[in-house]
Amino acid sequence: MHILLRNLLDNACRYADNNTQISIFLDSQYLIIRNVCAAVPDAMLTLCMGRFKRGVTDKEGSGLGLSICQQICQQNHYAFSMRNRLDGVEGVEVLISKP
Repeated sequence: MHILLRNLLDNACRYADNNTQISIFLDSQYLIIRNVCAAVPDAMLTLCMGRFKRGVTDKEGSGLGLSICQQICQQNHYAFSMRNRLDGVEGVEVLISKP
């Protein structure tokens, strides 16, 4: 789980706008990590979770972080998803939930 959290937080920080906060929410059903960044097209959100796949960015990276997170979640029977934020703030959120 350490690798999962490290990768999620690394991605949230790496792709966030400068001088913004990363939000982490935890309740009985979900872990949600949010950042503030440009919205990502829905098709690209799914693509970004593939191995060696990256969004349109000039940031450094190998394209493995989210793929590793997804695999860790599958091995531990957690649901893993990523979407644009729904709270009116431009950005992305990753959701991990119990089955």
